[in-house]
Amino acid sequence: MKPARYLFIISFFCLATSFANAQKFKTALELNTYFVSINDTLYRFGKEWGTSLNTAVSNKDFTLMTANRKKLEQFISGKYEELRTMRDVFESAKFRLAMLDFLAFEEKMIKEAFLPFEKLSSSSSQDEIKKAINSLVTLSEQENGHLAKIHTAQGEFATKNGFILDKNE
Repeated sequence: MKPARYLFIISFFCLATSFANAQKFKTALELNTYFVSINDTLYRFGKEWGTSLNTAVSNKDFTLMTANRKKLEQFISGKYEELRTMRDVFESAKFRLAMLDFLAFEEKMIKEAFLPFEKLSSSSSQDEIKKAINSLVTLSEQENGHLAKIHTAQGEFATKNGFILDKNE
């Protein structure tokens, strides 16, 4: 087969894949629901990670935390890339960018606050564990600011598109 033909086949495959992965939202409310589902999943994965942290601290077995962190990290990087390349529809730019900012913050939190726990071992001192916990708490306090930006952008998005947010969103 000629090199040009290979290039055509590869290009076609890449194009077809990108169209298949593109999200199609018929309404602004559908897009809102999708963004909310991302946050709901982050919350659920974060809660699972927190449960593994409690177990790890109690048992001084920090190896158990890796699987939950990797699952969370994979979800974040996938959604970040998806939202980064997503076209803005229904005047969603501010809302989408707030979501991207939050995902970037969550990625930072994993690197700076989650990974240090995986470096601990059964011989780690209480001071080392406490230092990792304090770092986690400090970064966690910043999370509310990012969530507030999402909530503000979401409210503006809802107003522009004529729907009312559920109090739980």
